[in-house]
Amino acid sequence: FGGKMKQPTGAPAEWEGEILREAGLSPEVWDKFPQLTSGTRRAYLIRPEGLIVEEEGPGTICFRFTLPSGAYATTLLREFQKGEEAAPSEK
Repeated sequence: FGGKMKQPTGAPAEWEGEILREAGLSPEVWDKFPQLTSGTRRAYLIRPEGLIVEEEGPGTICFRFTLPSGAYATTLLREFQKGEEAAPSEK
């Protein structure tokens, strides 16, 4: 959240508005602290480009990919580390 953040529309705007109301806040609160809450918005879903997964040796896997600005490789790699219990579509 923040004063410079691109504002959502439709259902996302309703969800964020509800979150603010439940917290007792209004969007104007961010204007009071511009140095702390400039506001950014990240994509909900990203797709890595050029994803290559190779076994490099016993017990060693190498991931190669490119992510857009604002996405974190550690977040993507954490998804690969989840166990089978994290895959509800396979249950």
